[in-house]
Amino acid sequence: PKGFDPTKAGDTRKQEFIAAMSVLGVSDLAFFNEADAEICHSHNFISKIQAEFTAFSPQWIYIPSPLDCHRDHVTCSLSILSVWEAENYRQRVWLYEVWTALPVSHVVDITQTYNLKREALLHYALPLQCQNYLHYITGLNNYRGLAIGTDNATAEGFTEIKQSNWQWLIAGLLDLREQQEH
Repeated sequence: PKGFDPTKAGDTRKQEFIAAMSVLGVSDLAFFNEADAEICHSHNFISKIQAEFTAFSPQWIYIPSPLDCHRDHVTCSLSILSVWEAENYRQRVWLYEVWTALPVSHVVDITQTYNLKREALLHYALPLQCQNYLHYITGLNNYRGLAIGTDNATAEGFTEIKQSNWQWLIAGLLDLREQQEH
């Protein structure tokens, strides 16, 4: 945004995240302290991901879609998937939508918790100054609500991926997106 010092973006985004997670009742957070908009698939970054897998031993993993339009989201997603595959982990992996709608395999009704989600999203003041993301996220949640089958439902969509086909799936979807852009 106009007048914002980009060198403060990382600290600002971190504080926004902490505040948003607090609204949702989440306090067990980990930060890799990578530069905002400069995350790269490096040995150091991969080591941090491996350490989290080891320390936390998650059964399910939720990651932004590698089809997302934000390069940090894409890098995080692909880096996590590469560790998941290389280490032959058996967790279930779910892609979630941030900037880009996905062909989803599961829809979750969030009607009862939507206002809490909205309150958490309002803590992301920096991105909201750049774009009215809340408007677009609400639109996507309303659209996903159609699958619930009740009036005025809101929902989130997820795509479950398997180790056996994730690279093929992502490559196919990226190819489709490229065709749509031309």
